[in-house]
Amino acid sequence: MTEGHLREVAEQRQLRLAGVKIYSRRRRPAAAPGILPHRPHLFGWSWLGALAIATLTWGSVVAFGETAEWWFERDTAVAGWFAERGTAWLDEFAETVRALGSAWLVRTLLGAASLVMIVTKRWRHLITFIAVVLVAEWAASRISVRPDQVETLQASIPMATVTASAIAVSYSLLPAGRWRNRWLMLTGMVLAAVGASRLYVAEDLFTDVLVGGALGVALTVTTFRLFVPDVVFPVSYAMGKKAHLSLEGGRAAAVRSALHHQLIDPASMMNAGVRSALRDQLGCELLACQVIDLKAFGLEGSAGSTPLRIKVAGEPDTYLFGKLYATNHLRSDRWYKLFRAITYGALEDERPFSTVRRLVEYEDYMQRVFHSAGLPSAEPFGVVSLSPEREYLVVTEFFEGSAEIDKVDMTDDIVDQGLGIIRLMWDSGLAHRDIKPANLLVADGQVKIIDVAFGTVRPTPWREAVDLANMMLVLALNRDPEDVYNRALEQFSAIDIAEGFAATQGVTMPSQLRSLVRQRKAETGVDLIEAFRSLAPECPPISIQRWSLRRVWVAAGAAFSVLTLAVLLFNNLRGADLL
Repeated sequence: MTEGHLREVAEQRQLRLAGVKIYSRRRRPAAAPGILPHRPHLFGWSWLGALAIATLTWGSVVAFGETAEWWFERDTAVAGWFAERGTAWLDEFAETVRALGSAWLVRTLLGAASLVMIVTKRWRHLITFIAVVLVAEWAASRISVRPDQVETLQASIPMATVTASAIAVSYSLLPAGRWRNRWLMLTGMVLAAVGASRLYVAEDLFTDVLVGGALGVALTVTTFRLFVPDVVFPVSYAMGKKAHLSLEGGRAAAVRSALHHQLIDPASMMNAGVRSALRDQLGCELLACQVIDLKAFGLEGSAGSTPLRIKVAGEPDTYLFGKLYATNHLRSDRWYKLFRAITYGALEDERPFSTVRRLVEYEDYMQRVFHSAGLPSAEPFGVVSLSPEREYLVVTEFFEGSAEIDKVDMTDDIVDQGLGIIRLMWDSGLAHRDIKPANLLVADGQVKIIDVAFGTVRPTPWREAVDLANMMLVLALNRDPEDVYNRALEQFSAIDIAEGFAATQGVTMPSQLRSLVRQRKAETGVDLIEAFRSLAPECPPISIQRWSLRRVWVAAGAAFSVLTLAVLLFNNLRGADLL
């Protein structure tokens, strides 16, 4: 392929943005790490290794009688050493310290921490916290450290429970960093004192304390690192939505680097020989364009991603729009779809995405489908990989100087454009499924539709009808409903409108739109939904409940899980034996 042909292909891929050009994307070498690499946590793995060693030791004790006798002799020697140093004041001090591992203290800690997580709505941390404590207590009660013929015994249940509770509190309530580290240091000293006190009063042997403590730490650290890792679900008491990732640390630098490597490549002021060498050896052309500003943007209207406004140096400078997706958004999407499947059944019987990459691929695909259909949506510019299979950035056109549709003068032209978007979606076999003011912008008098992540191809008539009703509600926020209805009749039939509002209930509207409709009713006394229903022909209500076999199984499984957790927690709090 000649240099001239390469240049022609590159120019065909050029972005239609003033001053910013895209030529060949930079190819990351196969052996190089990702832009935002995922590093394993040695702390968690080390404790998991300690638990594995304890398990192997237990296995040797069970399998070989001589090993069991040798181990029991060592434990007896340690117990004798503590007994020889007994004094009156040490007896009193040991009893006081031992109380720190009592059942009432553990349950008090469990209840207080659970209350904080309920108030702050950190449900994943709450479920993980309760599960860890319950499983640690159950596992310790079932692990036999020695065979029956050698005196005793089991792992120390109090040590396992109090250790799991104390470590779980740090991961559930304290942000990662200085305060958590200080709590863990203090916890380690307290747990060591509790273990020593139990040895001193001969309530446990050394192996019991060691295995119980290792079990509590390993189980808690591993579980929290797997199910609620800090990089995905950080503990924070700042106001805001959990979907909005922090740009602190290395994430902002990673976004800048990834944009340079994967999207923006002006290839200016470089001679042909150097460009050819770089392209042949690195798969790219030298970067000269810079991301000069990166900040969160429009957070109040976004609940499923972290939206960013990216300022790029060019001739002149320009803006791009990005949506940052990570593992927590994937998990939130799964929970959202599970809830919708239980609530509505077949109408929302969607399958969750398997990976973050599938999630962003779908959004990028829908961006391209909407744009190619002629809808006034943002032009898609591609997907940026920050950490493969973990974090990605979807980059699109940014509508500079735009405002949400409910913040502008609702003229006849704006109303017609909004209704025309729905008409074009119907004709193109598309549905947006998230029509609300935050997703309808007005720039230079033109209505733009954004955030097509929930979009679908060949939607059901029910979905199309709900899109129409939600658009009419948005347009009527600052306009008389009758005016909106009359203008809608120019593009839709009266039956179409009637079906839309026959299928519309509070839960079929996005939360922002639902809130604004209630606010309009409180201020003016006008119920927009009833106003449109009174204008349209009479139509029987359309049920939003559709039963399916999957809905039955999912609902039954969810109910069983909640009931089981509630019973275990109740038994634990009242002091009953687990299982």
